Amino acid sequence: MIPNSKSNKSAACEAVSSNCVVWQGPDLTCVDVCQGDSISDVIAAMCEQLVVCCDAAGIKIFQLNNINQSTLSGGPATTHEGLIQLMIDDMNSSKSGSGSSNESRAGWDCTQTLACVVPVDESLRTDKSGSEMTLGLYLGFLATRISQNIAAITTLNTGQSSNQRRIEALESTGAYVTPTRVSSCNLAGGATTAGQTYPIDSLLGALDTDYCTLRNATGEAGDIQSAVSAQPAGLVPLSKVSWPSSYRPSPSNGGQSLANAWAVVDDLRDYVTSLETRIANIEVTCCATNSMLRMPDSGTLFYNNTTCATACTSAATAAGGEAPSCYAIWNSSGVLFDANVKAYLDSSKVQELINGVWYALCPGSPVSGVAQYNTTYPYWRTPSTCETCSKGE
Repeated sequence: MIPNSKSNKSAACEAVSSNCVVWQGPDLTCVDVCQGDSISDVIAAMCEQLVVCCDAAGIKIFQLNNINQSTLSGGPATTHEGLIQLMIDDMNSSKSGSGSSNESRAGWDCTQTLACVVPVDESLRTDKSGSEMTLGLYLGFLATRISQNIAAITTLNTGQSSNQRRIEALESTGAYVTPTRVSSCNLAGGATTAGQTYPIDSLLGALDTDYCTLRNATGEAGDIQSAVSAQPAGLVPLSKVSWPSSYRPSPSNGGQSLANAWAVVDDLRDYVTSLETRIANIEVTCCATNSMLRMPDSGTLFYNNTTCATACTSAATAAGGEAPSCYAIWNSSGVLFDANVKAYLDSSKVQELINGVWYALCPGSPVSGVAQYNTTYPYWRTPSTCETCSKGE
């Protein structure tokens, strides 16, 4: 390019050829320009590119055949305006959410999207969910959890409101007042009186004291159960035809065991009463005057004194004729020193032996021995012999 007067509008500028001006900028690969090319070459390359992409009016021209329109419905467009319209229609159909539109768009499938496997947040995992689930299940799971959380929050808010009202009501009543109760019985040695009103803490303290006293008296539960288990098996009534209906052959608690004990006591009382009656009848019918027997037989004689040793000595002296003679002793059984029946100096039971006195058999009797008489049962005590009787007794 050579400068001329027409292009040089400033007379002060020095005319220089464009071929002598060098491009100092970077390489421009898009227009095939390199650093060091002349300005003439750079301008020529730019003009060639403008001819390719712009029309005579300088408007930029797009090559529609280079644009991928496969994802646009209703295409392909053959004009710029048609391409823009297809893009607008596609955007509107995406916003509307139309199923038919979505299905007609290549690469877009809601079912496939919902089937995608996504990780489950660790805070939401359960035994059933695991660490992963499909997007569709995850969305349903999240909806359920959100609904549950909303319900729980509603319940908490309701409870909080109720608690707030109760707290405000309590605060408005002033200081706490201990509730009272009427005592149903006397407790803890007079700490409470039946029919009187006391604070519940006082009643509880008195009840605790009485409970400990009762447990110390009855023992713990294990002690009571051991006592219940100690009942002998197979008890048979002594006087009753059978045990009462309340009797338990195998009691399981203290109440049943106590009821059994009373049944046994009642049976024993009846038996003892019957026994006393039988003994009285025996004494009247079997032990009359004509049925009294010598103790132990007709050849036996006795002598008495206040101690064992002196009784033996007196019996020997009386047998030798130096004192009153030995005498006979009578009872209803005829058994020597029978502790079950009374003894007399006569067969008519008029003169009973003396209480606390020792009676020794006189020498020459078929048997020997010495014993102390008692006017109450057992009637004879400490039977012995003169040979073993202590001299200091």
